[in-house]
Amino acid sequence: LWKYGKSAPEVMTELVRHVDIGIANEEDCQKALGIEADVDVAGGELELARYEGLTARVMERFPNLSALAIPLRESHGADRNGWTACLRDAEGFKVASHYEITHIVDRVGGGDSFAAVKGALGL
Repeated sequence: LWKYGKSAPEVMTELVRHVDIGIANEEDCQKALGIEADVDVAGGELELARYEGLTARVMERFPNLSALAIPLRESHGADRNGWTACLRDAEGFKVASHYEITHIVDRVGGGDSFAAVKGALGL
């Protein structure tokens, strides 16, 4: 779908320089920003230390960001997921409560739902 005549990192890195709060997943960081994620999303378990390192690398590369949030999903099956999120800001690295979501009928994007809640709360 990317047809802008330049690679995604060439375009997105310039855009992110104008962003205050970022919401991204590990694939966004890798494919759109060109920052190595070094995260195993298929393994079924979250390695939070790797996300701590990833958020630090993104914040270092983009000092304009005041915060970076990454929604984290553990896909246990089509109708059961674990869900949490991590955040890096000036105070450090934080991890939200973990939730087990069961009886999923139609899975919503983690980043989309995360941004919707943030917007609904006026954050």
